[in-house]
Amino acid sequence: MSEKQRPAVQGAKARDRLPAYNLEAELRDMQSARLAVEALGKAGIEGDNISVTGAAADKAAEPPDANLQARTREIDATLAKHMLRLIGIWTVGGVVAGALLGIPISIGLMAILGADITLERVIVGVFLSALALGIVSWLIPHTSYGAQAAPPWELTFAESAEGPVTVGVHSGRLEDVQLAEQALQPYHPRRIRRISAAGKPL
Repeated sequence: MSEKQRPAVQGAKARDRLPAYNLEAELRDMQSARLAVEALGKAGIEGDNISVTGAAADKAAEPPDANLQARTREIDATLAKHMLRLIGIWTVGGVVAGALLGIPISIGLMAILGADITLERVIVGVFLSALALGIVSWLIPHTSYGAQAAPPWELTFAESAEGPVTVGVHSGRLEDVQLAEQALQPYHPRRIRRISAAGKPL
């Protein structure tokens, strides 16, 4: 990637030139790119240091005027479905885990307090435990996906834009590129390489 080949979307701001350390990984499609961007976010890479490029990304970022509204609706709808599914999975998991933990917790608390262990009290304890853990689990997706909720991540929800996608990491710290390499390997990129500040493969 050279200065003349600026990414379609690169974090929240466009770069005029590349920083000292850069990494490019080619994924097969937008969905794979989304998983890769999420993995980078979870690994601690800031959204402003992540880029999404390639033919599919160019189509998604700059659709013809006639397709602009349709592409925007597609991204919004796919993003909403993704977040609802994610929140639902976390919430249900939290409720189930809370209910299971509520039984021994309720019995233990009643034993410590010297209260009679009754079915009604155990049921109340299970309900409160499920409710508490369900609320906490519901909050997790809202707070743990902040790094990915940047333009590159949102762009990957334009799944109708077909073709390979290149996910890049651009940083002034070598540690970020090393961390990104480890985070991206499980997603089996077609190609992964480091790029110099001059835009040349290393």
